[in-house]
Amino acid sequence: MKQFNFQKHVERIKENKSKIESGSYNCIPFAEKFPRLSTYLPGIIKGTYYIVTANSGVGKTQLTKYMFVRTPYDFIKNHPETGLKLKIIYFALEESLEEFINTIIVAWLAETYNIHIDVLTLQSMLESLPQDIIDKIEEGKKYFEDLFECVDVVDSVSNPYGMYKYLREYSNNNGHHYWTQLNLREGEEKLLITHDKYESFDKDKKSNWKYSHYEPHNPNEYVVAISDHISLLTPETDFNTGQKMNLHGTMGKWSADYCRKQITKHWKYVIVNVQQQAAAAENVDHFKANKLEPSLANLADNKLTARDALVIIGLFAPDRYELNKYMGYDIIALKDNFRSLLILKNRVGKPNLKLPLFYDGAVNLFREMPKLDEEEKLRKVYEFVDKKQKR
Repeated sequence: MKQFNFQKHVERIKENKSKIESGSYNCIPFAEKFPRLSTYLPGIIKGTYYIVTANSGVGKTQLTKYMFVRTPYDFIKNHPETGLKLKIIYFALEESLEEFINTIIVAWLAETYNIHIDVLTLQSMLESLPQDIIDKIEEGKKYFEDLFECVDVVDSVSNPYGMYKYLREYSNNNGHHYWTQLNLREGEEKLLITHDKYESFDKDKKSNWKYSHYEPHNPNEYVVAISDHISLLTPETDFNTGQKMNLHGTMGKWSADYCRKQITKHWKYVIVNVQQQAAAAENVDHFKANKLEPSLANLADNKLTARDALVIIGLFAPDRYELNKYMGYDIIALKDNFRSLLILKNRVGKPNLKLPLFYDGAVNLFREMPKLDEEEKLRKVYEFVDKKQKR
């Protein structure tokens, strides 16, 4: 049993308090891009397992990139005084590296220069891309080179053990795993050994040691591992039987054994798993019962992942179901430019938030919608959408 040191725990609480009072941070905050969301979910917190879920085609990949790639990267880039470092390992189970880069470029053009083009236009699929846009992209060379120093897009590993092994190798290169002896006699001093020493032991000797903890070389580094999306995981082999697991078992292995019990719990890395809602959640019965929003009960292929995650974020598109009004907003006018972000589970803050968002899917852009009583701001959004739709 791990010995509980109460005073050490109190010292960690005091340290967090001191950081906040000195203007530092205990997370990578969402406040600059999601001010209302941040009162419920402050930001990206070490050791936290997040799930982002929605029906197919609603924008869960775009939201994941916006919240967990661009938002933390832009914050750290714009606030070097914090001393925070970032490493994102993005397991692209659905898209290629080139596709990933293109979505980042069009998003950057929209946010930096208010240039709204989609990926097809970027690739000159229909007509030649204007030279002035190419010039703008080249001006961003430093931004993109720095970004991809922080982001590893892994599009060739898709099974749970392979993904875990990739992350473990990163952890070994950037910190130390420690093991401690079992069955110490009274008066014996507890010894710690590193990963390399442990790996050199034979099987019998290993049985006398247990995993203790992980110490990163840089305690200010946030490591974020993203898997998009986990219904596309390659079936895992059961080490006991030698048989291939089904999808349900494979997802469970990744979620419970690797993400929850190892990567977040012991290493304090951040996990973000993108998971579909079940297709049945959009059937006639759900429509009649007005149960169209994403839910924990409708997580596709393995609902047990909801037990492992600390935070589950849903995304809903009311225009998809031809709703005229939603949360008081005019969906007829906003059409596909409206999304609702729902906090379905939150063990690190307040749950049950339903946050209206403006969404531009072509450029992976999200913004919090003005409140209903902010009439002038809201009018400008409706006018922007109207002009956009008439182009």
